[in-house]
Amino acid sequence: MNGVVPLGVEAADGVLLRLLRHLYLEVTLRRVDRHIAVRAEYVVACRV
Repeated sequence: MNGVVPLGVEAADGVLLRLLRHLYLEVTLRRVDRHIAVRAEYVVACRV
């Protein structure tokens, strides 16, 4: 177990960061509901 703890902690931190980022983006998108289409177009433009 000792060898697994540091790895588990790092993995947990990464998961927490992803969850927080995901939740933040969800809340932000809900608040600016009108701009979702604009943001979607921006994301598509960035990927291209």
